[in-house]
Amino acid sequence: MANNSFHGTIPKEIGRLFRLQHVILWNNSFEGKLPTNITGWSNIIELHLGLNNLRGSIPASFGNLSALSKLSLAENKLIGSIPFELGRLFKLRFLLLTSNYLTGMVPPQLYNMSSLSFVSLSFNQLHGTLAPDFDLALPNLQEFFISENHFFGPIPSSIGNSSRLLRFDIAENAINGPTPKSLGNLDLEIFSASGNSLGTNSGNELHNIMNTLSNCSNLRELNLGPNNFSGLLPHSIANLSKFLSYLDLNDNYISGSIPVGIENLLNLQSFRVHHNMFSGIIPESIGKLSKLEQIFMYTNKLSGKIPSSIGNLSQLSIISLFENKLEERIPDSLGNCKRLIGIDLGYNNLTGTIPEQIFELSSLSIALALNHNQLTGPIPTQIGNLRNLGQLDLSENKLSGGIPATLSSFQVFELLYLAGNHFEGPIPASLNQLKGIRFLDLSRNNLSGQIPKFLGELRLESLNLSYNMFEGEVPIVGLFKNVSAFSVVGNSKLCGGVEELQLPACPANVLQKKKGPLNNKVIILLITMSNMVWVKRYQHKVICIAMECYLEMFIGKRPTDCMFSDTLSLSGYTKRFLPDKILEIVDPQIILEEERHPSRTRETTTPSTNKLEVCLVPVLQIGVLCCAARPNERMNARDVLAELHKIRNVFLGAREQGRQHG
Repeated sequence: MANNSFHGTIPKEIGRLFRLQHVILWNNSFEGKLPTNITGWSNIIELHLGLNNLRGSIPASFGNLSALSKLSLAENKLIGSIPFELGRLFKLRFLLLTSNYLTGMVPPQLYNMSSLSFVSLSFNQLHGTLAPDFDLALPNLQEFFISENHFFGPIPSSIGNSSRLLRFDIAENAINGPTPKSLGNLDLEIFSASGNSLGTNSGNELHNIMNTLSNCSNLRELNLGPNNFSGLLPHSIANLSKFLSYLDLNDNYISGSIPVGIENLLNLQSFRVHHNMFSGIIPESIGKLSKLEQIFMYTNKLSGKIPSSIGNLSQLSIISLFENKLEERIPDSLGNCKRLIGIDLGYNNLTGTIPEQIFELSSLSIALALNHNQLTGPIPTQIGNLRNLGQLDLSENKLSGGIPATLSSFQVFELLYLAGNHFEGPIPASLNQLKGIRFLDLSRNNLSGQIPKFLGELRLESLNLSYNMFEGEVPIVGLFKNVSAFSVVGNSKLCGGVEELQLPACPANVLQKKKGPLNNKVIILLITMSNMVWVKRYQHKVICIAMECYLEMFIGKRPTDCMFSDTLSLSGYTKRFLPDKILEIVDPQIILEEERHPSRTRETTTPSTNKLEVCLVPVLQIGVLCCAARPNERMNARDVLAELHKIRNVFLGAREQGRQHG
């Protein structure tokens, strides 16, 4: 009757079923107190009532179930102490009381139950010391779990005589050292002692314990952090069991280098040495651990470069090296780790561009964090391959270029931090596809243009656009109604918004002119340019001035903006993005307006962004050529007129066809 949805109290009538041998009711929704009228269950062998909502104390009458071999009351809401009457269950082999609210000391009678092979008292509020004659009291014990309690005192040296003990978990208590050398006599598979005080933060305390545990030839899991261990990590770590798959030394005071001999731990899957004082380089030999899945070395003093041999770790899923002193480039070989779901290399001194190979890791889902480094260059458009990424933090670097429109392909995106870089241009209109994003920080860049309204319509909880070059009206929809949820300080050309922002009012009619549909803007441009071509004497100068005006209208920037200089004009800036990336710099308001008024025929429906490119690219290409720095590179009036007539005829023809079919 396990794994069902039974609820209510356990009926008292169950106590009349005297011939019961197995009662298995775990993983239901029973509540109330444990039954007390079961003293007649003289044949009961198994009693499994775990994973319910049972309350009250453990009845002393359970001590009368003389045939009981397995008792499981785990994951309920039981209180009180463990009744000493359980010590009468001389056939009990399996005792599971995990995850309750039990208090008091373990009754001495339990330490006299020589039949016990499995004991789990973890996740309670029990206290006291471990029995000094541990070996004599529990000679058949194989698994002993008391983590997350309040036990104190040392590990008794007599434990070394518990020859059958395989799994020993005393984590998260107040047990102190030193660790008895007799542990080395055991055939331990698991030794978990994290969250205690086995060390004293003095001397090379790990030397003895590593030498001791090197004798445990079947050790698979070793957890010693945090424990106030200090000193060096001894080379004898290389002598630990060849079966070791989990090694955790986190949150200690271990210093020195990571021994090269770690390469001997060929079955290691998880290596956790974070929050220590390790220095020196990450050894290249780590690349020989072919089964390694997790590397946690963050918050140390490691220096040098990230070894390229990490690219050999085909099983690697998480690498976290943040808060160290690592330098040089991120190795391209990291892109060979096709199972990576999380990368955190933040707070280092890494330089160079971000390897494009990283943006081919479609497996990334948790996070890509490269923040607080010295990385340069643009974000490659290939970043759109990371469709399942949840968090991207590239803040506090020296990255440049525009924000890639391909970020819109992220399907479960929650956090985007690009603050403190040199990004420029507008916020891509395509980001309106990030329906799940909750945290967006684009502050302290050179972003420009208007703040898109769609940002207020997303599910953002926090938006930081401060200290950029945004201009125009601050939206007043959605998030923008709550001044505590967003920041736009440091953008001197903003206006409007909610009253609490205390921004100047926006000039009348300016925004209405900017919001005209794309069709009207293109037609105005074509007609105006066609009529201007007759100008003879100053034709190139007039055309260039006009094109600068229209570039300002389409791109959303002014030729006088501080980002432009003698070496970079508005037309030169536009040229950088022609022809394939023009949508990255087009004023987002134009794109949004065009999407609200798309051109459609009965036979076909053309995406608005495609039409936008078809119209704008040739016009802007002409504009750039008209404003070339050298006169001999500029288009002549006749060619300008001919090209504009072609574009106008094609465009007007498309509009007329749309009317006929509309």
